[in-house]
Amino acid sequence: MRVASITAMATSADFSGLAPVLLVTHDSSSSIIYSPGGPEYHQHKDALERHGVEGSGYDFSGALQAVLTDESPEVLEAVGFDPEGGMVSVYGTDLDALLVAARHLSRIITDAAALDAALARSVELGLDD
Repeated sequence: MRVASITAMATSADFSGLAPVLLVTHDSSSSIIYSPGGPEYHQHKDALERHGVEGSGYDFSGALQAVLTDESPEVLEAVGFDPEGGMVSVYGTDLDALLVAARHLSRIITDAAALDAALARSVELGLDD
């Protein structure tokens, strides 16, 4: 499934249906965040175990970067990544790019097959560290 490329004129309302991915707005930029381990964990537990990972923020960040590399590479030029063990954080000033990233992240969180493929691809690209 390919998520649309950078749209135009995204608003904070566009992020409302993407929980557990959340939009956080700051004075001069915005971030999307996801804290692994919520109720959706059971949906992707098997995919994580197949790859020998716990599902940390680093794991999901690598998986998201792999998906963006293949499906929406223009987004990688517009956002930055600041993962932690317990959180994925993607930041930038381009709300449209963050929306594309949020849609991809939401998909890999809720679709075990998409997460499985993204984790495999992150290893191929060396993004699994």
